[in-house]
Amino acid sequence: MLPPNTPYRTCPSSKGANDGNHPIRAAIIGGGAISDAYLTNLTSRFKGITAIACTDLDEPKSRAQAERYGIRALSVEQVFEDPTVDMVANLTPPAAHATVIRQALEHGKHVFSEYSPSLSQTLQSD
Repeated sequence: MLPPNTPYRTCPSSKGANDGNHPIRAAIIGGGAISDAYLTNLTSRFKGITAIACTDLDEPKSRAQAERYGIRALSVEQVFEDPTVDMVANLTPPAAHATVIRQALEHGKHVFSEYSPSLSQTLQSD
């Protein structure tokens, strides 16, 4: 439970990047059709979480989205290495979920994913 008068729901990073005085800083991984809904919500509608970066294998698409939403376009590796990114929203195709989730967690990021981590029961149990 948050203490009274907490300005934001914060997400302390295991790397200590979030000092509790700002919203959760998210990066969107995957630039498919649903990413526009996430970016719209995370850049203008929510107080406690905000998108600060996006990435996609299609770099021109990633740059265009970043420009449209006033955020940074990064590579996937840069997202994982960036200490200002507290969490990632994994919007990749299902076949990539397990890899992206594993890498994000290994880099101390919190992860949001709408779907199961993997199409394979074996990968889900790792």
